[in-house]
Amino acid sequence: MPAFPTLPANLPTLVAKAYAAALAAGDVIFTSSAATRDLRINDVVYRARFCPSLQHKPTPTPQTFSSSSSQPKAKANPFLPPQRGLLIASIPDYNLILNRYPIIPQHFLLCTATFEPQTEPLRPQDLAAVYAVLRTWEDVSTGERLYGFFNSGPDSGASQPHRHVQFFPVPAERGKLPFDRSAAGDEGQEGEGDGEAWSHPRLPFLTFCIRYPKAVGVPEVVEAYETLLRRCEEARGKGCSYNMGITREWIALAPRISEDGGREGVGINGTVLAGEVMVKRDEDWEFFTERGGLEGVLKGIGIVADARI
Repeated sequence: MPAFPTLPANLPTLVAKAYAAALAAGDVIFTSSAATRDLRINDVVYRARFCPSLQHKPTPTPQTFSSSSSQPKAKANPFLPPQRGLLIASIPDYNLILNRYPIIPQHFLLCTATFEPQTEPLRPQDLAAVYAVLRTWEDVSTGERLYGFFNSGPDSGASQPHRHVQFFPVPAERGKLPFDRSAAGDEGQEGEGDGEAWSHPRLPFLTFCIRYPKAVGVPEVVEAYETLLRRCEEARGKGCSYNMGITREWIALAPRISEDGGREGVGINGTVLAGEVMVKRDEDWEFFTERGGLEGVLKGIGIVADARI
């Protein structure tokens, strides 16, 4: 079992400085939200972000999501080598890279230093590096947590076939995320003990979660991920699309059946496990915020409540 890799102790400062420099140089193009609205569904708060300028974001040339270890040839890989001005730091076997088109400031990625497919399960060394990022950030950051997510498969909202896990800071004002203890039921619902898999009872779509014990090592991180992936595959079959959301306290996986939940033009990825939903079009913003359409879309992206296993 691999050990947690050593990351720069001043990771939040490195990310902030790299982001500021890339923004000033035009290497990062920040898309500010024209509006935000907190929408409550079954006592879970989803923050909808209206970002109409995303409609003008360059669309990547379609690439094949292959389980092969060979790199796709459809277009240049933006992660290999990292684009100029986006590299934050390199550690053995991985690069930390800024997201070129962020919606949330200081959105960055952990990418494998050589091509590995996004559709293959995360390896123990990948999970060790992911948790090391979370742990290193929160050991020195004041007031901001870090959220990580992984999109795997064509129905997950994944856009690049090169393996990468994404991160963004969660400011204190954001409040509790769906799987935080006080948001998910401190009353002690069945199966919610540390290290045990459970399913959030108030989400529109099936998600499996494990909360880490206080003392977390690489074996606990790997076992939790592998347990939840098995649950997803039991629900949707081996090789299914899924999203992973991860913080220092918990990990959650959601099997996916649709990228848009039945509303063409909407894209939902792993940010949804942090209660974040991005909206590009006026008609979708009105549909979500004024007509209560978000719940139906969220039911459409995965397995609905009455079909849970």
